[in-house]
Amino acid sequence: MATPSTGSGATMGSRAAIVHAFDGFRAELDEHNDRRERLIKASRDITILSKKTIFLLHRLAAEDAAAAGCGAAGDDAAADARAQSPPSLAAAGAQGRAQLAGVQALFRGMRADLAGARFWRYQGAVSPGLQEYIEALAFAHYLERGALVSRAEVQASLSDADGAFFPVSLEEYLLGVSDLTGELMRFAITAISRRGGRTKAREVSDFVRDCKAGACRGFAFGVFAEAKCVVDLKLHFLFALSWGAQTLTGSRRT
Repeated sequence: MATPSTGSGATMGSRAAIVHAFDGFRAELDEHNDRRERLIKASRDITILSKKTIFLLHRLAAEDAAAAGCGAAGDDAAADARAQSPPSLAAAGAQGRAQLAGVQALFRGMRADLAGARFWRYQGAVSPGLQEYIEALAFAHYLERGALVSRAEVQASLSDADGAFFPVSLEEYLLGVSDLTGELMRFAITAISRRGGRTKAREVSDFVRDCKAGACRGFAFGVFAEAKCVVDLKLHFLFALSWGAQTLTGSRRT
């Protein structure tokens, strides 16, 4: 009788071990799903706030262009307009950068969920918001300094005294800044109807062309082709925009 009892006990112990193992699997999957949902929600909030920052930058840039047009009139009304003019493009960029502090706080809240190798596991959940943030930061940086934000500067904006919240990969950086050309295109379109808009459109076109020329060394081996296509298409549009403005201005003079 002792032998069957021992076998039954061993069977029960084996079953309990299997149940315990699957309970652990279930807890791990639940933790994974909860973490992934938190990151997706945070990424969605980051995307929304970044887009709002981009809209703010466009509005401030348009107000600056309008004030510049009034300033060229040279009468008393223009002097009053200059006295009450909105911030310059550099100040607009600084204001947009300050608004991104709320986005950076959301990224800081992701640090625990993205610690170590977990970042690469959940990169897809964070990527949309990160690229939108890089686009907004790059646009603010361009308005403020007239230059392209570097990957190191993006990483520094997502760091604090304790270190980086998570690594900014080269792919995410390139895809984020390639979207900047769309905002520059809108910026040039808004400026083209103002006094001096033709010069501004040409400056934007030259800036994008310089960025493309600098990036071609990385694209030469077929890497990041998607980002290159985005830059190429919008560069062609910006060139056509500046050329068309120049042609239109020349025809009016004749």
